[in-house]
Amino acid sequence: MTAFDHRIRTLALVATTVLVLFTASTASASSVGIYLDYALGPVENDLGVLPIPGSFDSYETGRISAGLAVDTAVAKDKLFNYRMNLGYEHVREKIGGSTFASYNGGSFENIFGFGVYRSKLMRVWLGPSVRLGVGVLDDQGLFGVPVPGTLINLTAGGGLAAGINVHTGNFGSAAFTIGYQYAYQGKFSTIVPSVLSGRDQRVNFNFAYFFRGKGDRFGE
Repeated sequence: MTAFDHRIRTLALVATTVLVLFTASTASASSVGIYLDYALGPVENDLGVLPIPGSFDSYETGRISAGLAVDTAVAKDKLFNYRMNLGYEHVREKIGGSTFASYNGGSFENIFGFGVYRSKLMRVWLGPSVRLGVGVLDDQGLFGVPVPGTLINLTAGGGLAAGINVHTGNFGSAAFTIGYQYAYQGKFSTIVPSVLSGRDQRVNFNFAYFFRGKGDRFGE
C-alpha cells in the first residue's frame, strides 16, 4: 500500500468518525465531540530510592492527549454540566532537561462544571475535575536505555477547570478549557518493586469541538 493510500484511508476514517459523532449527538440530549489536550508542569519526586542519575531539581512532565468528549450541557440554559474526556495519551518525563521516560496509554477525565454565564452565543463555566491516566513505557526505555519487562506509569488526581463554549450555529460548539491538577504518580513493574514515583502539578489547555444534540440548545 502506498503512502497516498494510507492518507486516503486516514481521511476516510476521520470523516466516518465525524459523521458517527454527529449522528449520535443529534439523536440525544447530550453533546458528543473530539478533543485535543496539552499539559505540562513540575514533579515533586520520590525517586531517591532508585539508582537513577541526574538532577531531580528540574524533574518535569508533559502530556498530549486526544479522544472522545461527551458533555451534558454545552449550550443549554442549565447551571450544571458533566463532561467526560476519554482518549489516547502520550506522557514524557524529563530530568535535567533530558528525556527520562515516555509512556503511551490512555486517560479518563471527569469535569463537573457550573455555568456562571449562559447565552445563545456562549457558555462560561468552572468547576472541579478528577483524572486518571495510565501508560506503558515505550521502546526507548529509561534515559534511552531499554529495560526488560513492562513498566507502567499510573497517575491519579484532581483540580479545577474553567472554560468557554462558543456556539457555532444550531448544531456545533467550539470549547476552550484551561485547568490545574495535582496528581500522584505510581510506577508498576514486572521486574522491580512498585513505587510512588512523585506528585505532579500540571496546567492543561484543552480544545474540543462538540456536535450538539437536539436537547442541548439554549432555551430548550
